[in-house]
Amino acid sequence: MDQIKGFVGDYSFLSNEYNCQIFIEKDQLTYSNVESALIAQKSDDPGTRRKFSRLNALKARKKSSNIPENYDWEKNKDKIMMDILRIKFKKNNELGKKLIETYPAKLINEVTYNDEYYGVRYGNGQNKLGKMLEKIRDEIR
Repeated sequence: MDQIKGFVGDYSFLSNEYNCQIFIEKDQLTYSNVESALIAQKSDDPGTRRKFSRLNALKARKKSSNIPENYDWEKNKDKIMMDILRIKFKKNNELGKKLIETYPAKLINEVTYNDEYYGVRYGNGQNKLGKMLEKIRDEIR
């Protein structure tokens, strides 16, 4: 298989919405998915982060526009995403193994919502999430 397009079905574990425990040490909180953990990191407020630790990915995404971003979010968001993805795949052996099993396929985060930064929508986008997953897959291998 040359490519895995869209993180659904057998490949839903690649999605940031996939339910798995993400423990963020600096928060001392466990989030239920990457999406909630990532959005929570936009805020400097511990109470806001605690609220996001209780949300599923869809609810977190809906509430994301209501939280003010900390001053350095834009310049650090890719590093934060990589850190959270490393937690997901390196702290969970089963998910890490499944990620390795995708080798050598190119991972393409096809999305239907408006995200041409981390995803690819209607053939357009930077596919940052797919590239990050490939990098983590190489690190684990």
